[in-house]
Amino acid sequence: MAREGRELAWVVLGATAVAIAACVLVEPPQELPIPLPRRPLILHTSLQPPQDKPLTNATSLPSLVAFVDAEPSKAINYRVWVDFGSTDSPLALNNTNVPADPSAANRRIEFAVSYAELGDARFCHSIKLVVAYEFFPVSNTPTTEGDEVTWTYRPGGDTGGCISLDGGIPDAGVLDASDGASE
Repeated sequence: MAREGRELAWVVLGATAVAIAACVLVEPPQELPIPLPRRPLILHTSLQPPQDKPLTNATSLPSLVAFVDAEPSKAINYRVWVDFGSTDSPLALNNTNVPADPSAANRRIEFAVSYAELGDARFCHSIKLVVAYEFFPVSNTPTTEGDEVTWTYRPGGDTGGCISLDGGIPDAGVLDASDGASE
């Protein structure tokens, strides 16, 4: 009798296990959404020379350096303009590529603007760096979001007569609700 009770217990246990397994619905795993790559961001605190320090000597312009935080698996492109937006806005560097580097999220961009590219050194100029993953082929516009920084050239450091216009991409958090809002 004890043997029959044990057999019955095993049968009941097995039937219960089969019933539980039959009740579990197994769905195929859903594909996880592919996150969009973060846009390349210029690390403004790493700029050399700093953005707020005007360039003053056209005959010995320093190399300009920016570090860019970007997806390590993606190449970044950059373009440099002198006096962006003016009628004769010369493009100093076009479609310059910084290759992907899986070992480093921050990549160094270093470039120089020549005396000839600067134009008439008696007047103020702006030097704009724009970074993005891609640019439209025949356009100054990035195909993806990017970032930009502008350095200024002021002859002899003189601020007189220099007009400072900036309609660039603001850094996150720069604008708050009080900027330009009417109360």
